[in-house]
Amino acid sequence: DATEFTFAEVDTYIAANNARDMVLVANPDYPTVSTETSFPINVNLSDTCNAYYDYSSINFYSSGGGCNNTAFSVVVHHEYGHHGVACAGSGQGEYGEGMGDVMGVLITGDPHQARGFYQGDCENGIRNADNTLQYPCSGGIHHCGQVISGCVWDSLITVEAAFPGTGYD
Repeated sequence: DATEFTFAEVDTYIAANNARDMVLVANPDYPTVSTETSFPINVNLSDTCNAYYDYSSINFYSSGGGCNNTAFSVVVHHEYGHHGVACAGSGQGEYGEGMGDVMGVLITGDPHQARGFYQGDCENGIRNADNTLQYPCSGGIHHCGQVISGCVWDSLITVEAAFPGTGYD
């Protein structure tokens, strides 16, 4: 069954487990995540062009309105990143958005968030960690979250330059 809906189910399962595994490799005792074995993921919801974390699940919309189904890799990493932020006791806002993007950057090694989010555009993402944003930032929480992802991306590039072959170039 090679439909958008089946792919959404499989992709979110794989991507969420990749994100969870990354968290647990960094900290096997990470609050909540270390003992959580049944975290809900809802896919193919009847809206478009978004995904969200609601403190009890991650949620993804079907295709439409110029967007592809949002239940795929880096979008899942981002939303799971919100879960990690919440489980650690931190607030969301710009920090949560930035750390969600950081989760995607660390897993994929790609500064572009959600390449393929928009139908017909597999080149560009919805945000980019390869940026020059500075604090303080003026703009919405997704825009200003790129300050954090930009710092992480710059750090990864610096490490790669100093220690070639570490994976990010």
